[in-house]
Amino acid sequence: MIIVDCDVLSCFAKIGRLEFLKELFPKQKFSLSNSVYRELLDAREKGYDFPDLIFSAVSENHKKADEKRWICLPVLSENESKDFLEFKRTTSLGEGELESIAICKNRKGSILLTNDRKAEKISMRNNIKSYNLEALLGLAVDLGMKKEELQKIIDDIETKDNVKLLNKGDLLMRAENCE
Repeated sequence: MIIVDCDVLSCFAKIGRLEFLKELFPKQKFSLSNSVYRELLDAREKGYDFPDLIFSAVSENHKKADEKRWICLPVLSENESKDFLEFKRTTSLGEGELESIAICKNRKGSILLTNDRKAEKISMRNNIKSYNLEALLGLAVDLGMKKEELQKIIDDIETKDNVKLLNKGDLLMRAENCE
């Protein structure tokens, strides 16, 4: 299962490439925590339109997804709720990140997609595999993404989401070397 944090979802929604995540993990089930869902609702209430693209991909059924509605909202187990509350008590991260980490910790083989460095560190301490934006783009290169497409995605992320990718030169060189 892939648990996606708000920062990664919003980034790919803003550049119109939400489906890119499915291309990277074609056999995986995608979920977002209820806290992340609430963060997206808050963004929409503030006038942002990118959450609508994400909401259109969220399944009404928390267990079942399909081709169009491919993101589920899992119900927290008792252990996940306990871990969430413990994380909340001991760290300064937002609820979206903490709930996502709690889900990953309790669902074997889950992967967290986040661009939050603190969330990545907590994930690592809890033996949770995570990918940030640059790691996701690196995975795309490993899967055969061409340099021109990678450059377009990087440009879009930097202009439409105002996120600077520190290792973009390395990523582009890797893509060029794979062609």
